[in-house]
Amino acid sequence: MKLWAACAAASMCVIAVAGCGASGQQLKYGEQATVKAVRGGTIGVTVLGIEAGRNSDLSELSNPSQYAGETPYYLHYRLTKTDLVETTTDFVVTDGKNELTHLTVMGSLDATADPDHPLSYHQFSKCVQADSDEFRKLAKGGSVEGCSIYLPEHGAGAPTTVEWGARDGKEPEVTWNR
Repeated sequence: MKLWAACAAASMCVIAVAGCGASGQQLKYGEQATVKAVRGGTIGVTVLGIEAGRNSDLSELSNPSQYAGETPYYLHYRLTKTDLVETTTDFVVTDGKNELTHLTVMGSLDATADPDHPLSYHQFSKCVQADSDEFRKLAKGGSVEGCSIYLPEHGAGAPTTVEWGARDGKEPEVTWNR
């Protein structure tokens, strides 16, 4: 399976460490918050949990050697449609002090030997983001589940906290803890 990881501001980035203050709503994994969406409106967001993967999971990527020795963590979430049409997320995952790096893995189109279906689409099998098209088609109150990948680089440990909207010096709107 051929996949590639893009390192750019929109895909894989290291953001300055966000404050972990006690402002905003405090929730446990599994509890839903209605939050401001990145592009306006609101969206229901539930952090379902975080699970540790194995370094061997990253062998599916096009350049797995750049992730040698790293442990991926999979943030599982649910998005519930309120008045928003898009599925852009604004998660910040920390170990309580240090922010983990968000890794966006883009799917790939691979050639097949089937003349009726010359291309096949492959996604990273361990963690698939919420489907934007599926979300757009949902009636109000409908949900989709997704997954995001985080790597504990630059001295970060295992994730303990998930925040929503803690960017550019802003305090998080919501914080989820185990």
